[in-house]
Amino acid sequence: MRSGTLAKLDASGQMHPAYSKRNPLDIVGDALPARYAAAINTLLGEDYVKGLIVIQTLQTMTGPLEDAKIVVEAHKKFPDKPIVCVFMGGKFTDPSIQFLHLNNIPNYNDPVKGARAIAALCGLL
Repeated sequence: MRSGTLAKLDASGQMHPAYSKRNPLDIVGDALPARYAAAINTLLGEDYVKGLIVIQTLQTMTGPLEDAKIVVEAHKKFPDKPIVCVFMGGKFTDPSIQFLHLNNIPNYNDPVKGARAIAALCGLL
């Protein structure tokens, strides 16, 4: 992760003090939608970032549908950068996964499948 990107993430005021500051960016399990939005939009706004995998693990405070809406809005803002998701949580994330699919954002049930997909979409395979 480049220092300028980290400065932008820090300046957002949304990052947890323990976020990873490297690739992959871990925004920590207590992330609310505002942190997802800050991270996704910051990363996609960087020229060197060609695409994004959004992996969401379900926690008590997770808002899967709100996070899916953030992903869809980011895709509209950055249409030339592919985004794939791995929303985990079974029946609790089904509505968010359906929303992603309705908006042409693929969701995979396994991070490895998501990584293969983003690699193909970014021309790395």
